[in-house]
Amino acid sequence: MISEIKTLELIQKGPDPFLVGNRSKCFEAKAKSLGKKLAIQLQTENPRPLKVPKAKTKRKPYFEEGDLLAVKFQDEYGLALVSMVEQSPRKLEYHLACTRFLQTKKPTIDDFLTSQISCKMDNTKFALVTDCWFNHKDLGKLLENIEKIGQVKLRPFSLWMLAPAQNLEDIYEEITRDKGSSGLRFIETYKLVDDIFSV
Repeated sequence: MISEIKTLELIQKGPDPFLVGNRSKCFEAKAKSLGKKLAIQLQTENPRPLKVPKAKTKRKPYFEEGDLLAVKFQDEYGLALVSMVEQSPRKLEYHLACTRFLQTKKPTIDDFLTSQISCKMDNTKFALVTDCWFNHKDLGKLLENIEKIGQVKLRPFSLWMLAPAQNLEDIYEEITRDKGSSGLRFIETYKLVDDIFSV
């Protein structure tokens, strides 16, 4: 490769007379002008190209807090409540509170209100002792088995249990957890509800 200094020397000399031949003065002037431009470019430091940050598309949550979900298992349905949605630039996670409900036909809001949920009191607030904690990707794989049937506004509560979950089996296990061996307490779900909204 020709060095930068050698290139500048060649530009100053101008085009080789042999190459120019009988061409017009206009051609010579153009060649000189282009040569000067090239010389200026070689002597000017190129600025680094600006890095354009990739635009991050904000993920839209599948569900909102208070959504009532009918969960379809192989031959029966369960009921869950979206107790919390945690969203930040790095993560999107869902907490599902499972009720003690299983039946063969799709549940309704009334089924939710008359079902039971694992819960106790924390001073004046309810404390939910049921949780299936999904990330956005894992819950997305289950959407064909989950249907929103309504939405409720809950009375003040806290989550007393965090249980990572990945699949339908985790939800089923939480719904069917043995009352006696776990020392769980249950209340009627309607006691948690402050208001009801249909889909």
